[in-house]
Amino acid sequence: MKVLLLMNLSLRNFRGVKKEDISLGGKDLSICAANKLGKTTCGDAITWLLFGKDMMGRSEKIFKIKTINEDGSEVHKLNHSVKADFTYDGVAITLEKILKEEYVKKRGEAKKTFTGHVTEYRIDGLKTTAGKYKDAVANIAEEKTFRLLTVPLHFSEGMKWEDRRDIIIDVCGDVSDEDIILGNKKLAGLPEILNGKKAEAYLPELKEKRRNLNSQIDEIPTRVDENNRKAPDISGIAQKEQSAALVRYNQELGTKGQTLLGLDSGGVSPELTQSLLDIKGKINDHEIDAKNLAADALRKKREELSELQQTHNTAVLEVETSKTSLVTLEKSFTETENKIDVLRKDFKEIAGEVCTPVEGLCCDSSACMQVIPTEIQTETFERVKKERTDKINVDGSALKDELAGIGDKVSSLKADIIGQSKVVENTATAVNTCTEAIKPMETAEPVVTGAHASDISEKERIEASIESSKSGDVSGIKTKLDEEIEAITIKRDAAVADLNLVTEFNKVEERRKELAAEEDTITAKFEKNEEELFLIEEFIKAKVYSLGVKVAEKFGDIKFKLFKTAINGGVEPCCEVLVNGVPFAAANNAARINTGLEVINVLSEFYDNSLPVVVDNSEAVNKLEKSGSQMIKLVVTTDKKLTFVK
Repeated sequence: MKVLLLMNLSLRNFRGVKKEDISLGGKDLSICAANKLGKTTCGDAITWLLFGKDMMGRSEKIFKIKTINEDGSEVHKLNHSVKADFTYDGVAITLEKILKEEYVKKRGEAKKTFTGHVTEYRIDGLKTTAGKYKDAVANIAEEKTFRLLTVPLHFSEGMKWEDRRDIIIDVCGDVSDEDIILGNKKLAGLPEILNGKKAEAYLPELKEKRRNLNSQIDEIPTRVDENNRKAPDISGIAQKEQSAALVRYNQELGTKGQTLLGLDSGGVSPELTQSLLDIKGKINDHEIDAKNLAADALRKKREELSELQQTHNTAVLEVETSKTSLVTLEKSFTETENKIDVLRKDFKEIAGEVCTPVEGLCCDSSACMQVIPTEIQTETFERVKKERTDKINVDGSALKDELAGIGDKVSSLKADIIGQSKVVENTATAVNTCTEAIKPMETAEPVVTGAHASDISEKERIEASIESSKSGDVSGIKTKLDEEIEAITIKRDAAVADLNLVTEFNKVEERRKELAAEEDTITAKFEKNEEELFLIEEFIKAKVYSLGVKVAEKFGDIKFKLFKTAINGGVEPCCEVLVNGVPFAAANNAARINTGLEVINVLSEFYDNSLPVVVDNSEAVNKLEKSGSQMIKLVVTTDKKLTFVK
């Protein structure tokens, strides 16, 4: 294994540290002082020297390395530098990095003007380029590897879970998908489903597809209802009879129109008679249009009212459903809390149990009958006790995750109820407004617009002209014909309206069949999606279990949570470090730091590289985990200046 040892570290005007020379000699060192006196600065100095960042990974533009006055302004005309002597794999190397302010005297000016900053790089005392300097650092370790092997909390807190999982797979070796599938007969059809995709990558795609299909299924009843509400009532309409009647009415109108024309031709010019027929047709068309417009406006307003009532009823149902769900969730929340309380009580009782060895206790095996030493009795008792408490910790962690999920759903559901209640209120107001608007429309007479008035005047003028030009009096016959034509026209228009309703009804029926077929198709897709989702989740569980066996071999006592189980039984991949069964973020500082050191020991062996480990807040740990690397501990004390203890 290659080993990097820090021999000496020198800071000049670095983040408020004016001058500090630290001699380590490749040994462990504790840097002690009260807060804000430069302990963390010493750690930042190492990472800035190597990568231009602080221990948290922030660039110098953010964490600022220049000395600051009390008023917050920068102190100018100072060089800011860090220098370190290392040995790497037994070879000495000195790295130095200097940040300088650059001043240039412009032509015609007496004073030099600040133009920016320059960074000077040195290797073994000789100036070099930034590229060669970076190559020298990379020869020791890439930045990603350096942080993994030097910062105890970086692996567990500073990385995305996906990257953490990738590193675990690199260290332990991945589990072949083919082996997992061959080992489980239920997964035989999975390769065809995946079609070359990775199960973990295909899982979110399937879940998104399920959400979309669910949404489509939920929309079908509403779409069916909307379509059905468009269907007119044709219960009293005989389609065949009305079709035959329409043909008859048109024939009768043609015959009577010719008769009337013949009467008018007796002393009346055909042109005048035709003009009268034309103008009457126009007037009749105006009146029909007005009736149709009024009827169409009323129909649309009634459809609007029906949609508003449906929306209101749906909103009321959603509020009631959400309230019922809320009661169920709150009950589940309380039950889960009670389960956690029971586990806490059990843990406390088990933790309080004390072994009382029995002198002269013999093995109950007839072939043995040897006396069991008290220390073995105690060891067995403590092992069983630890197994019981470990199981409680694991169960408790799962219940806490479940409790947090239920709590999030309760909050979300309460917000939904508020929004849904507002919809109920708004739609109720809209229904009342629409109802009031319909009332006058139902009794109002159609308003004839356009050229209706002028056409009536023209009709009266033509009729007067015809009267004055007649040679004989046929007005009684004509009046009767006009009345008959008007009556037949009314019947014809009624037949046309009925047949139009039948046509509209048939369109609604056809659409209803289309929606039913669409629902069957979507339901089949949803069922197939559920089958695929189940298989992939089973595969992930099996793979995580196999991977967990490999992880245990490499990481020993360090445990990992590699997937989350949802309330509905579904799974999602994750990678979370556990400390005694507790999520890493919830553990205390000491446990987190020691677990981080254990991780570094494993990763150092894997990367075949040992780098100086910087342990911040180490005063929080009574006993640090042993490390195969050089350790630099940052310790909060009451010292008024930096103190170095080997």
